[in-house]
Amino acid sequence: MTRAGLNAATGEVSTEPGKLGKMIRAYRLIASTLDDERALIGPVSTAWRNAEIESSIPVRDIPHATLATMRGREILASVFQPDLPIDPFDIHPDQIPADHPGWASEINTNRLPKLEPSINGVVLSGVMMQGIRRYGRQGGGDRRITLNLVVATLIHNCLGKKDRLATLEIEDAPVVDNAYIETQFGKQVALHVRNLRQQYADFLDAWKLGETAHLSVTPRYANAIGAITASRLRLSARAAGEQIISTLCPDKLAELKAAGIDTRSDFPERTQLEIDYKLTCAAFDLPGIDYHALREPLEHTLLQSVKDVLSDPRKRFRLVGRRGRAVHEVHNNLPLMEYFDAAAWPNDINTLHLAALEVTRHLDKCRRKSRVTMASHAFGLANAAWREFGENLDVSTAAAAMMHDVVEDGSSVVSGYYHSLRLLRKRFGAPIAAMVGEVTDARNASQGTRKANQTLESPGLRTVRTAYDVGRYTTMRIRPTDARTPYTVAGIITKLVDTMTTFNESVRDPDSLEGWWRHSGIRIYWAERVRGPITRPLVDKLAGEIVQSRKDPHYQDQLGLSDGMMRGMVSLVDETLDAADRYMVQNLAILASEYGLDSDGETALITAFTDPELPQAEFVRIALHGLLDDTRLGERVARGEVPSFGHVTLFKRDCTSPCERDESTLLGYRDSYLFRRVLRHRLELDDEQGSARRADESRAVVEHYHRRCGRCSLAPLPRQVAR
Repeated sequence: MTRAGLNAATGEVSTEPGKLGKMIRAYRLIASTLDDERALIGPVSTAWRNAEIESSIPVRDIPHATLATMRGREILASVFQPDLPIDPFDIHPDQIPADHPGWASEINTNRLPKLEPSINGVVLSGVMMQGIRRYGRQGGGDRRITLNLVVATLIHNCLGKKDRLATLEIEDAPVVDNAYIETQFGKQVALHVRNLRQQYADFLDAWKLGETAHLSVTPRYANAIGAITASRLRLSARAAGEQIISTLCPDKLAELKAAGIDTRSDFPERTQLEIDYKLTCAAFDLPGIDYHALREPLEHTLLQSVKDVLSDPRKRFRLVGRRGRAVHEVHNNLPLMEYFDAAAWPNDINTLHLAALEVTRHLDKCRRKSRVTMASHAFGLANAAWREFGENLDVSTAAAAMMHDVVEDGSSVVSGYYHSLRLLRKRFGAPIAAMVGEVTDARNASQGTRKANQTLESPGLRTVRTAYDVGRYTTMRIRPTDARTPYTVAGIITKLVDTMTTFNESVRDPDSLEGWWRHSGIRIYWAERVRGPITRPLVDKLAGEIVQSRKDPHYQDQLGLSDGMMRGMVSLVDETLDAADRYMVQNLAILASEYGLDSDGETALITAFTDPELPQAEFVRIALHGLLDDTRLGERVARGEVPSFGHVTLFKRDCTSPCERDESTLLGYRDSYLFRRVLRHRLELDDEQGSARRADESRAVVEHYHRRCGRCSLAPLPRQVAR
């Protein structure tokens, strides 16, 4: 479908990548194939995922069963007793007056308990294997656990599934088979995947017969099996500790029931918890399991706690929470967490593993406004950065890009956690924390725009090494989006790939968006007035630097940037512009649907909008005052096909009647498109082949939108509370 943004599998070079590329591709693949899977149940329906989409709800709408859980009581304590450090279990919802104003307070649904994404367990298994590789055999490292085997452990369960991020239409997505893995990861990874899957299947068969003691498993695969079973037990333990099934709505309970889970039990998570516990115990008894790097860190934390819970279910609450033994202690006791110093080795591949774990630890309940989990978004973003820069990308930059939302969405307001730049600095060092701080939204929304403009006006580019030199590791000040200093190269990369990834998610799943985000008003306003003032100066800055480097062959040496980085910047600008165009075309299709235009009218609107030879006055006459007829829009509003005039980009958000138009945002949006055309010409990216490709993409985006949403079908989606 596209050169890179929506067709990563066929757009990427099919040669075996290096160490960083393999790891990032592995994380992208699990995001692409496993993002619809949840702990206990596996794949869930689209309706389930829709119900989890991030939104804001009044506290009064939270189901009572959820309020009775530890997470629910934490929410109540933060809303009704925000200034008191009380034990959440000391607050009782039934004792709070029904007329208390706190019930009307809105919270982010990302604070509500949910079944964890299966991706979290996969990431954990990779961290366990990397810990054995680095610290196995009593600290000396186990050379039998190769990088290729770690990658195979991460992706072994992707086999047979569709790489849905590879194409716009999931029906066209390639199935992950042995040939696919060999092409993307090399022959050794493909071999390990086949061997691991076979030995794991043999292990399961032997376990069912009670004969694992006689099973012959190669030590390297024994450790992989141990990591896989232990990571799944960790997911089951959290589900049990949060008593998650008791909080689910009837539709989700029906899915669980269809999967064979007895949801009527007082302890419905017990069956899977017990199976995972016994599997892990059997795996840990296999010959060759590394005691110090795998078994011992889990034996006296997770295994002992689960054993206690299986004997006495009243102890379930001990599994979870900020000090719970199913999550907190397990993660902190892993060798990679306990011994590896990411602050001292920011560009070591182990730092990337810890970054992935940080994402899954602190954003486990978080969902995007599209259907994807935060982990999927984070891994896709890191892959987008690597796709543009390849092995020229620093591990630290990739890690910072992966963790770009950890502080912002790991906050108490969004997820109920208390993540901060200070905590990130402690774990990953000041430079990575500063890189994340660059792209973490400050309280003042205008600071990002001011920082971007400061970047455009500043001479040259600030590399990470220049900005965060060794002497300032412990003394530098780190804050969200400091408008007084320009973005570093890493910050620019993260901002732009975050924008293109967000655009691509929306283009891929337009039917997942709800409320205001199904309509042209907020979408075009966000792209033009919120994100645009940040991304426009940044792509303009990169374009200027690229042109200067072409004029002066020594210029990039002065900046401290390699030829590969400069080529990557060209690719980054190109793909950022393409992603903005795709999002724009989809928004124009939505606008056409809001006005009830037929296929010809929609084509005329898009053609007029994208015609650089059409003067603005003519565009206004043809499109704004011709095609976009407010009388027809009013009829659609009256029939409930469009919620209100305020949902449409030509009217202010609070407009409920056909009052005076505000055409400035749409006209500015067109100017931004024309600006992108100028940039392409400036960088010599507007050749005939590229133009043809973009035209094909535009047609595909429009057709995809109508297949997903139906022409002129903009009625609100049926919604449930995210549970």
